[in-house]
Amino acid sequence: MSAILSVATPEAVYLLTDGATYDRDGVVHSISCKVTAARTVPFVVATRGDKAQGDRFDAWISEGADRFGIEDILAALSAKMPQWRKSEEFRAAVSGENMVEVTLAGWTEQRGGFCLRFSTEGDDAFEMVSLDLADYAGPFDGGDLSWIRMPEHGENPETWIRTQGLEMMEHFRSHLGKSVAGWPQFYGIGGQCDLTTVTAEGAHTETLRTWPDVVGEKINPDRKAA
Repeated sequence: MSAILSVATPEAVYLLTDGATYDRDGVVHSISCKVTAARTVPFVVATRGDKAQGDRFDAWISEGADRFGIEDILAALSAKMPQWRKSEEFRAAVSGENMVEVTLAGWTEQRGGFCLRFSTEGDDAFEMVSLDLADYAGPFDGGDLSWIRMPEHGENPETWIRTQGLEMMEHFRSHLGKSVAGWPQFYGIGGQCDLTTVTAEGAHTETLRTWPDVVGEKINPDRKAA
């Protein structure tokens, strides 16, 4: 899996994502940005879960947004959901270790800034959910979260995600968690922390922090930069 922290406002959507992909033992296979941006419209796709399946969803959805527009690809997804839920073959192909969780963020005149998510597994599989102002999805150890401060009314959301949001990513990076049911616990957030901003003008991604994780090894939050 990986981690996605989002903040959605009518003016803009902000996504924090890590950059490590790994196997069921937690060994890092690659490090790169996990957000796919449409080329011509303010819309991005980010996935957690199986990389191969996630790449297929990324390409199909982002290319559809470019070709048909954001509202039309969202309508097409809504129409596809019941078909995917009923297809045992399709659900089997994207469940278990192959499951995917898809986050969609964008801006349209009809919606303003928005952030949506669906999963390919579970009781709510293939049900599109509109996310709250702030949302986290990623490895979680079930520990105390009382220290986390959500964005307050009138607070600048970009300032919040660059400070409190980055602190949250560091916290979850330093704790063991399960990425997929049935997998062992390991450190699952690594590589880099990217901030993607989506507004009416388009999408932009920048790297806020780089961690000294190594391809071919497990993520170690205590490793020091060389």
